[in-house]
Amino acid sequence: MKLLRSALIFAQSGHGPHATLAQDIAYCLATLPISDEERVVCRHILATVGNFPAGDFIAEAVPDTSRLPWQLGIAELSRRKANTISVLGQRTLLTDFQFEVWQELRLRQHVSVSAPTSAGKSFIIQAFLKELLQASDSVLDIVYVVPSRSLIHEVHGKLATELEKLDNPPVVSSVPRARPELASNQSRIFVFTQERLRTALDQADLTLDVLIVDEAQQIADGARGMLLQNCLEEVAAKMPLSKLLLITPGAQSAAPIGTLLGIGDMVEVRTKLRPVRQNLIYVNFEEAKKDEHMVLTLQKPEGGRLHIGRLLAGNCTSDIERFIDSILQLGAGGQSLVYASSKHPAESIANALADARPASEERDPRLLELASFIRRHVHPEFALADCVERGVGFHYGNMPTNITKAIEEYFSDGLLHTLVCTSTLLQGVNLPARNIFLYKPEKGAHTPMNPDDFWNLAGRAGRLRKDTHGNVFLVSYDTWKNRPAHEAPSTSVVPALTTALTTEQQPILAFAQNPAHISGARRTAFAESVFARLVIDAKNGSLDDTIRRTAPNGLHPTAALLISVVEKQLDKVTLPAELLKHHAMISPLRQQQMYDVLRDAVRTGKLEDHMPLHPRHKYKEVKDRLMFILSLIHENIEGVPSRAHSYYGWFALSWMRGRPLFDMIDFQLRWHRAKAAEKGHKGHVPAGDTIKRVMKQIEEQLRFKYVKFVACYIDLLRLAAQTEKGTDLRDIPPIPLFLELGACSGTMIGCMDLGLSRIAAREVTELLESRDLDSVIVKKRLKSLPRTRLAMLSPLVTRELRRLSLL
Repeated sequence: MKLLRSALIFAQSGHGPHATLAQDIAYCLATLPISDEERVVCRHILATVGNFPAGDFIAEAVPDTSRLPWQLGIAELSRRKANTISVLGQRTLLTDFQFEVWQELRLRQHVSVSAPTSAGKSFIIQAFLKELLQASDSVLDIVYVVPSRSLIHEVHGKLATELEKLDNPPVVSSVPRARPELASNQSRIFVFTQERLRTALDQADLTLDVLIVDEAQQIADGARGMLLQNCLEEVAAKMPLSKLLLITPGAQSAAPIGTLLGIGDMVEVRTKLRPVRQNLIYVNFEEAKKDEHMVLTLQKPEGGRLHIGRLLAGNCTSDIERFIDSILQLGAGGQSLVYASSKHPAESIANALADARPASEERDPRLLELASFIRRHVHPEFALADCVERGVGFHYGNMPTNITKAIEEYFSDGLLHTLVCTSTLLQGVNLPARNIFLYKPEKGAHTPMNPDDFWNLAGRAGRLRKDTHGNVFLVSYDTWKNRPAHEAPSTSVVPALTTALTTEQQPILAFAQNPAHISGARRTAFAESVFARLVIDAKNGSLDDTIRRTAPNGLHPTAALLISVVEKQLDKVTLPAELLKHHAMISPLRQQQMYDVLRDAVRTGKLEDHMPLHPRHKYKEVKDRLMFILSLIHENIEGVPSRAHSYYGWFALSWMRGRPLFDMIDFQLRWHRAKAAEKGHKGHVPAGDTIKRVMKQIEEQLRFKYVKFVACYIDLLRLAAQTEKGTDLRDIPPIPLFLELGACSGTMIGCMDLGLSRIAAREVTELLESRDLDSVIVKKRLKSLPRTRLAMLSPLVTRELRRLSLL
């Protein structure tokens, strides 16, 4: 009773740490066998701090006869009424944080929102969009930026489902070249990565009314952060009436980005109140009586550790075996997320966890269905299929969207008990779980995870409305290279360009000082993007303004020297700054070299030889032309002459023509096995490495590198033709779009415009038996298909169509 009284007092103080303490007391008491009346008081405490979902969860089994004293009951009723809003005629109860966001979004032009995972940020944004679109008398253009391609599918599906309820639903698209005539009387919502936003900003018809940037802390992440900043600056400059919403996790505030963009004050809404409490549990190993034991200790809020138990460890001979043993023993009481630093350990850990399940265990039919789908659409020897049959999944960025989304859904539905993930978990994928396991986590190549990413990941432990607590197991923590759990997360986001100009950045200087530098290398990608930005700003006369906004306290000496080097390179670049800006991840010196080659080709009458052909053109002609163009790109834009064009020419063409991923993997696997047989290697060539390599080449080469390089090549070719011949090249096929989507037929692109994954788009295109339908016609035909025809689709594809409200 004293604890309840104390929590009531803390809850009413209005001070953040007191609210957290009140919530923690209520959560802890709720795990004990307390009376119904005491449980109702716990609910009231949580209602007082504005956490209504958690309060209703812990008291959901309490009968109506158990009531609060009338004074407290009236106070709680008043709190609930004050936090209730109406959206499309439906009354919705919001937390204090959500209600504050709701008010500011309605009143302010620019808003920064930061809160822990599962605080309900996405929910309130969807509610705001519903009200905005329903109340608007005009057609609106809204862009929702997500940090990764895998998230496009998830956000697209949620928005399409929620906004379908409007009187005049908007068109929701993820294709950056959507034709405006297909929806002239409807608002449009585009779900983009920053790369797709860059493409969309080049279109004259896009006039943004609202720009939402999820995971806005990505502006601090190297080259892609630079690209995001460039896009935000362009929107702020060219569309000053646009509403800007920046969303960040945890304690990181994006409000300082407002000053960087030159848009003045950006109102900030933030909360540190976590809707679910996280227990940090250290798992260490020690020898005792010839056996090895797991020793469990709990991090205390005031510091130090509390011993909570000891378990007999399995017969382990390595650290990774101890990690797996920890997952098997400690994760048995609920669903678990396991963090792996890259795809190879993710598969290895998942295989080991799956192998630990009894082979005779009955398999769920839905898991067998998913395994069959994976074998058919990726490859029969893909390890994921065997894992999911035993209730274990793995998830990383290069996997097909349809597969990763299915894995996420099966985990959310409880069909998969354990999911091993890479850094995709840090990019907004909404997968909370009872337990999270970490062992020496890294982000990137041999880079220990920083505190910001650690706390973002830890915040996924515990499921809102299902748990009051989540467990974060830190295995062999005392042997980690760093101690992220003992460091506070950042309180604000520092853009990558600010870091480049205010700290020691010798690699950027070295890149600028070498005029023969290459383009597109991962290790110099950040240096290249900074160099390009400085050259662009120097050419258009805005460099001083950029420095003033980005480094208001002055440049680091390295940056001052860097700017001097950049200014000496300006005479070498004759390309207009606006074109360079469109390709700001590529060195201006490399662009200039490509332009000089193309201009000479046009001048000597070879323009036609350098024109890209549509992928549906005659196979040999289009393949030869594509190989030729890629060879020019390798030599001039990339700066690394090679024979890679002979491989990526046919590979890219197969991808753009919509060839199934299974066929592309199987072809290469059979080729490698045939070569091994020719050399007399009798051993079986495993499929795993080939599968991962093909998926990586598709995602990192075709859908990123070559999208970027080919788009630059086409713009340079247009400029060369205009400069030398006065020719306006309007009919060049959108090869970058075809590479990005893995499709060139109108129907497949129309399907993907509606939010379908490539796998689903292929099946639907085959079902509709037409290659040239736009998204409007595709949607109409899907709505009118008889059930007998729909039965020809894979069950997972049918579910995808229903999730997008297309059936």
